[in-house]
Amino acid sequence: MSTTADRNHPIYKESNASSRPVDFDPFADAPELVATAPATEPQQEIWAAASLGREASCAYNESLAITLDGELAIDALRAALRTLVARHESLRASFGPDGHEICIARDIPLDLDVIDAHGAAGMAALREREVSEPFDLLNGPLFRCRIVRLEPRRHVVLFTAHHTICDGWSFGLLLRELAALYNDARAGRAHALPDAPSFTAYAASRRAVVEADGAEHDAWWVEQLRDVDPQLELPHDHARPAGLVFDAGFHRHVIPAAIMQKLKSRGAKRGATAYGVIAGSFAAWLHRLTGKNDLVLGVPAAGQAREGIENLVGHCVSLLPVRSRLDANDHYERYLERFSDTLSDAWEHRDCSMGRILPRLGLHRDVANVPLVQVILNVDRRIGELAFDGLDANVEGVPRRFENFEMFVNAVETPGGLRLDCTYDATLFKPGTIRARFAELEAFLERVADEDGLLAGIPIVTEDERARLKDWGEGPSHEGPAARIDALVRGQAEQTPHAIAISCNGRT
Repeated sequence: MSTTADRNHPIYKESNASSRPVDFDPFADAPELVATAPATEPQQEIWAAASLGREASCAYNESLAITLDGELAIDALRAALRTLVARHESLRASFGPDGHEICIARDIPLDLDVIDAHGAAGMAALREREVSEPFDLLNGPLFRCRIVRLEPRRHVVLFTAHHTICDGWSFGLLLRELAALYNDARAGRAHALPDAPSFTAYAASRRAVVEADGAEHDAWWVEQLRDVDPQLELPHDHARPAGLVFDAGFHRHVIPAAIMQKLKSRGAKRGATAYGVIAGSFAAWLHRLTGKNDLVLGVPAAGQAREGIENLVGHCVSLLPVRSRLDANDHYERYLERFSDTLSDAWEHRDCSMGRILPRLGLHRDVANVPLVQVILNVDRRIGELAFDGLDANVEGVPRRFENFEMFVNAVETPGGLRLDCTYDATLFKPGTIRARFAELEAFLERVADEDGLLAGIPIVTEDERARLKDWGEGPSHEGPAARIDALVRGQAEQTPHAIAISCNGRT
């Protein structure tokens, strides 16, 4: 529920002059529009990336599957979904021809017929279709839902939106509202939800902020990133293709709750939040994995939290290219304290536009590689229990079929531990390699949680890998300068098996 302060926020009121009412629709077959507004810079950047082709656009398809067990009131669910669309402008949004304007329709078509899945294979095919079917960014709609019947008392609602109009924060809000609206419709009463904020008013307000303070934020980011190496150089299984291919794989790994509790306890000693502990620990692992002491991690920042408008649905995310440096003398707590400070500073300058920063850094877009940010870690809020009356509800994300980045990791704290959902570039990595990397991440974090040694000296290999390496030959001699070169090389390989050995002319 929104607070009184939320309800008084300008975006709960009518859009200002930058959001213009539309009195007529000049295109007979187009949906009736009720407003237009300037698209935000993050929306424009995703629109440009999605315009590269079908697969590029589908890389921004975000889909959830809500499984409902029990006696489902279909008509109440349909009414709840229609009310949800009527409440939130973003669900009725599309884009102008150049991506610089968002257009809000009065209504969008919803196909709410019940689909029979015909078994697990049919359900898998429907899920695949959701993440593989592109949206029409120009004509919309950019939101769809499908009601699927698995059994008489088991249904799945597939909830899909393009990332240009909906972010992770919004999905959590929409699902909680859907449950409340369903319960009210089922009981035959009017809903009691507060008025939804206006996304067009939010977009107009963001434009004003950028015009007033954008240059200051740009200068800060350029200074922070001026001499950074734009390539993270993750160890790949395959050579990079000549152009972006977008094929994605998916892997889920859960870091046990006991490890996370130890890490958070250590982080709290240096004032680090749970968010900072998760992001900092992940960045420390990237340092060890790549062998680099200076790198950039992409961290999305939700705009709803920063603006005090928690009930806003839309794409309100800024991607922050957070720079991390690992000193040779860093212990975990010292590194985490510095990383948390860096993260806090980045948050203060969160009005970040990659489109404005990259040219000023002299970094040009490469058709075969994403510049500056190749790995993204998104720390998401747990949706929690959904209270559908008379139903047991379970929510899970539908893995994307396509991906723009080398690795996109969504982290959510659950009672069982930190759940890491990784969508990765399947043209670069084998599934087995990704599984091994996350096993190494867990091994690394477990050692970090229990040891107080230098981060640079904490191995990332698992016990199974260590045993396999030992079988290949005995470890290094400790006889000082007289040690044989092959023993020294073998010892270093055991300590950092995935670090880059040689770089030449852009190849490693």
